[in-house]
Amino acid sequence: MRRPPRSNAKTTPKMRQLLIDRVTQQGWTQAAAGISVRTVAKWIHRARHGDRQLEDGSSRPHRQPRTLDLARRTAILRGVGDEYVHVAIDDATRVADVDVRRSQRRRACAAFLRNARVWFRRRGVTVRRLLTDNGAGYTSRRFAGVCRTWKGERVNALVRSSNV
Repeated sequence: MRRPPRSNAKTTPKMRQLLIDRVTQQGWTQAAAGISVRTVAKWIHRARHGDRQLEDGSSRPHRQPRTLDLARRTAILRGVGDEYVHVAIDDATRVADVDVRRSQRRRACAAFLRNARVWFRRRGVTVRRLLTDNGAGYTSRRFAGVCRTWKGERVNALVRSSNV
């Protein structure tokens, strides 16, 4: 099946053959052709195997992974197996506590804060202020309640767009 050249291709199969002829028969250097040496060498190698090899090859992968069975597809569609990474970093020392949880909801966020506070305390880090993103779990009353129990000040991060 003959395919048209790609719209952004620098050359067509006919131009490639012309370049090959000029390099192999007229003594042009590959650099003088205005195409990279490696690419011209690749075309010369292909030309030795027939004109069809000068056409653009398929971008389709040679192998495709096996399809997932129905149980796995269903689990993925239902969100089973999702995990969320919660991270707490001390601004002064850059010591970090990382926890992977099954949820990013308010209960998981509050539990993470309780565990992170204990983790930091064991390392001699005193938490006075907390900067969080504005995710629902971190702006919930439950999370605010955990902040109040240790009298920590919570500051929500400013929401910024990457387009600004």
